[in-house]
Amino acid sequence: MENKDEERKMSNNRARFAIGYFFICLFSAIATVLIILSILIFRFDNLVLNKEYAKAAGILMRYERIPFCRNKVDLIQKKMKPNRVIEVGDRLYILNRDGEIEVYEGITKIATITDCNSIALRGIEGGFVGYSIEKNHTIRVFGETEEDIEKVIESLNNVRFIDGSYSRIVACDSQSVCDYDSHSSVFERQLAKQQDVADAVCCNQFSAVLKYDGTLEYYDHEQFSDLKRTRDWKGIVSIDCSSDGTLAALKSDGTVVTAGRTIYSGNVSEWRNVIGISVASTYDKRGICIEYIMAVTSDGNVMVAGDIPDAIKDKISEWQNIVSVYAGSEVAVGFAENGVVKLLWFNK
Repeated sequence: MENKDEERKMSNNRARFAIGYFFICLFSAIATVLIILSILIFRFDNLVLNKEYAKAAGILMRYERIPFCRNKVDLIQKKMKPNRVIEVGDRLYILNRDGEIEVYEGITKIATITDCNSIALRGIEGGFVGYSIEKNHTIRVFGETEEDIEKVIESLNNVRFIDGSYSRIVACDSQSVCDYDSHSSVFERQLAKQQDVADAVCCNQFSAVLKYDGTLEYYDHEQFSDLKRTRDWKGIVSIDCSSDGTLAALKSDGTVVTAGRTIYSGNVSEWRNVIGISVASTYDKRGICIEYIMAVTSDGNVMVAGDIPDAIKDKISEWQNIVSVYAGSEVAVGFAENGVVKLLWFNK
């Protein structure tokens, strides 16, 4: 009898020890996660404070499966690529800090749209249409678009982002990322899973999707063989493309890579500490399509490359204390840290 009592006591003690050991391990694991998370937040905040947005996004993307990190990546995306400008015909629409949309013709502000709740403006530079994402995640259209595109937009639900032109869009809603080209009647509903996508852009020839893991996927109607190189790109934190098919990507180390219609080399490959990029197609005096790319660095300077006149490049390079840029077909835009908007029209 005594032996059975002893065995029972020993069994209970082992059970208590096992339970205690389990909770010690559990608390240790939680403490370790909290410490790592604290270090991550501290490192992230330091980088953001120093405007090293690309590096901050790169660190977060290493832990892209954690919802907290994905949310932070979305916040960084808005700093690197605030999506505050669209060109629709001869007009320029700029989203100001108060959530209003200012409308310009040349350097003259002709109107302010106050009955909106816009959080982003998207669209191809120099296009016939632009899109505003409202706070309730519906889409407001500026300009004219094809009837088929309007039907696709109406079918979207809880839109996170949209990019496109008169006859083509790529959009991410609560279900997936869809790509639609009305000219070829191609509709790709599952271009990628929406929970995996940080951003998407499109041009007349293809759509490109940036995933939270820092890689790209693209849907290519024109079969740009050069786009195949993008499958090897890693550590991408921001993307943009021109209407004529040049894709530019900002990497977490602050460098820039390009693919598609135009491959920028030379000084672009030497750019460092870049925190934002924008690429565009425009036309020279002979009517020939040319491309250019703008980049802003962590110290507020702006760099330009491409085939636009050197005089324009020099004027843009004189801008200082800039936090984001927009390359358009007729205008270059720089947003200064103090809220001032710099406009440089090419032909006005």
